[in-house]
Amino acid sequence: MTDGQMPSGEMVETKAGNSPDSVTTTQSVDGTISTASVGDVAQRGMDAAKQVQNLGFADFTASLINGTFDAIVGATVKQMEAYAKLVADLSKSIQQFQTENISDAQVTQHLTVHYPDGEGGTCIRPGYTFKGVPEDPKTGAAKQDAAKQLEGVVKALVEETRSLEDAARLTTAKLGLTSSATSFTQAQVTQIRTAIAQLLATDMIEHLRQMARDGMARIVVTDGEIMSKLTFNLSTTEIQQKQQSNYNENLNRTQVGAGGNGFWWKVKASTDNTNLNVNSMNEQTFDSTLMSTEMIGQVKIRFKTESFPPYVAPQAPPEPPKPNPSGI
Repeated sequence: MTDGQMPSGEMVETKAGNSPDSVTTTQSVDGTISTASVGDVAQRGMDAAKQVQNLGFADFTASLINGTFDAIVGATVKQMEAYAKLVADLSKSIQQFQTENISDAQVTQHLTVHYPDGEGGTCIRPGYTFKGVPEDPKTGAAKQDAAKQLEGVVKALVEETRSLEDAARLTTAKLGLTSSATSFTQAQVTQIRTAIAQLLATDMIEHLRQMARDGMARIVVTDGEIMSKLTFNLSTTEIQQKQQSNYNENLNRTQVGAGGNGFWWKVKASTDNTNLNVNSMNEQTFDSTLMSTEMIGQVKIRFKTESFPPYVAPQAPPEPPKPNPSGI
């Protein structure tokens, strides 16, 4: 720094005491920061975009198409299998259909709902004893003893199974109940459960027959769209930072001395000037590339509802005409 120039930045001045020797220190700091964007951003983006083939987008699209195709074919096959099972069930006898489709749990559930025992089970079971019901003045219900309670359940069972064939239909005579009975025996319970199982099978097969006559519904795909999309975002940044610092220190030292001998005086003075200049440079380079991808698959299917052709049970072939023994 030359004489007469005012330094920029912060000025720090220190003076030491009142001694003959005085020291003055001046320090200045000057800092600047510059930022610039450099580099070929377009080329860097193109280099990163070449990596799209490694993201598996082609495999993603292929799996989307294959998955949609498999779902449509699978649904069609499942509908055909259901229709084939319907036709097969309709060709079976009641006994065979009952064996394959009606379980003991279904029979127990039916008896529990229609003939409860008040404790979460059914009164049609071995070991359960019916209890009499006292007269209720509020409702006007007459008193019923235990035998009357059991008789009411038997009447309901006979009425419920009236539509069955004679062999499976329940009657009081088939059950062999006495007028004083208050519980069912094991044989009677087995007979009742067999009739209820055949009743459930008959109701189910009648429902299937009605469905077959009306035509079993099915879904037919008419057309659709499959779309896959890849969103690719890339940002690249290169920043160069430059920091410059200037340090300047001036040290001025002045010494003055005097002495005398009689009339003679001697004065001595000296001055020291020291200049210290320090320049520092700090450079930083920051380079970043950010890439994000998003793969989206979308399937639109349009379909309509149709029905399988109504099923008509095959008729027994007519018997051939009997030969005329007279030959006429």
